[in-house]
Amino acid sequence: MQLSAFGEHVIEKEVTDALTKVCRDNNWHIVNFHVAPIFANSVTGQQRGCHEWWVELRPGTVNTPTGPVLKAALDIELQRLNDDYEAKRKGGGLEPPLVRLVMPGIFESWMRAKGKWGGQNKMPRCRSDHTIADELAQIARFTTG
Repeated sequence: MQLSAFGEHVIEKEVTDALTKVCRDNNWHIVNFHVAPIFANSVTGQQRGCHEWWVELRPGTVNTPTGPVLKAALDIELQRLNDDYEAKRKGGGLEPPLVRLVMPGIFESWMRAKGKWGGQNKMPRCRSDHTIADELAQIARFTTG
């Protein structure tokens, strides 16, 4: 899968590697995540697009991050991993990411609702549309940053 709603050409491996490294460096433990684009919108005042990260950490994670801390680290790491993302961020074509830390069980609930829980199924890590994020929003309680 690829996330390229803004010409940034970020692949699933890069978003996974970025989050894995940031979490490993800070002793945070990921359960699941998904990344989707948020597009510019004159109604909401969103000037430019950005990536929206939905992140579920393992319950009991010591030193749980806040959204702003996690988003800054993810932004730096993804710029390091992907030249196109870095160019969009530094050129002003892409806003910093938005991070939603969701309550435990949100991804499991989504996968069960889709009949994809267990076995060979896995959560889609990224998409160039907001479909999965909209569905997660229907069941999620989260904090933003």
